[in-house]
Amino acid sequence: MFKRFSILLLTAIAIFGFSYAKASGNNKGLEISNNYFSFTMPYETKGTYNVSKEDNGIFICEKVSEELEIGGFAFGLQIYKNPGDYADIQGNRKLGELTDKNGKVYDMVLIRPTEIQYADGEKIKENYERLYDAGDNVEIKGINGSKYVKNKGMKGEDLYNDILKKYKKAFTEKWTSDKQYENENMGYAYHTLAKANEDLMNMIGYAYYDINNDGIDELFIGRIDKGKSKGIIYDAYAMINRKPTHVFSGSDYDKNFVCYDDNFLCNESATDPSGNTLYVRILEKNSSELSPQISFIYDESKNKKQPWFIRYGASQNWDNVSKKVFKQRKSAYNDYKQFDYIPFSQLK
Repeated sequence: MFKRFSILLLTAIAIFGFSYAKASGNNKGLEISNNYFSFTMPYETKGTYNVSKEDNGIFICEKVSEELEIGGFAFGLQIYKNPGDYADIQGNRKLGELTDKNGKVYDMVLIRPTEIQYADGEKIKENYERLYDAGDNVEIKGINGSKYVKNKGMKGEDLYNDILKKYKKAFTEKWTSDKQYENENMGYAYHTLAKANEDLMNMIGYAYYDINNDGIDELFIGRIDKGKSKGIIYDAYAMINRKPTHVFSGSDYDKNFVCYDDNFLCNESATDPSGNTLYVRILEKNSSELSPQISFIYDESKNKKQPWFIRYGASQNWDNVSKKVFKQRKSAYNDYKQFDYIPFSQLK
């Protein structure tokens, strides 16, 4: 993923010109920079880490562990022009956006170790944990004409305004044609409700939530109801290459929910009103792809005496299981997230 060189503190001071300073009687930490950005390490971490750099990143390792070649990588900060270049790397999380002096936009990304490793010793452990925690708290600044904005390109209220205005227009104008919604790449639940003369401006709402833990909100649009149907999703959008993109649609019959510790998507199949058929998927980062995790099907045509089946991941093979095992494993996905949807009537 990147190179990490073992650099002794004295060498780092000689090469990079790092310096500690005092201001207003308070100790300041070490300011570290590359061509695009800088950040300051906490003063109490002085002497406990090594620094390595690339053109687009800076990486911090616990000093003793790295020099003993026992790992020690605590965190890195790296900029990416293309979100797809880092989205699949485990542990990466967007922090904001940096625009360089030429107007190019980059995602600022916090890099974490895929496996935490450091040398033995309580002091080394303390040093490592302090460095690891620093990654969440360092203040980043753009330099050499670059501008960094924390949380930019991450919060739903800043990302999906044009999408929401499209829905508000449809509901205000009371579209009843499925073609009107289809032409705007909107779900198929609304035209039926509109034909029934329902008040969609107050019946339908929106919510932001980061379901795939990449630091960027997704947009969910659904019906504002109490009880079992609360939280049902009619449309979902995600940011793909910094553009809001439609992911999937659902309805009151083909039901979609956020489930399982609020990190998975559950789909109750429209072909099985009993609720026994359930597909559990995850939303990939920077993608509209929904990757299957586990599926549950009740199918008497496969086995009339024992019609309960479970499939894992993308496998095409179904395991025929007992009713007890079926219910037990499926119960983990029955707790759906109850979105507090904001009605479109409140959208300014």
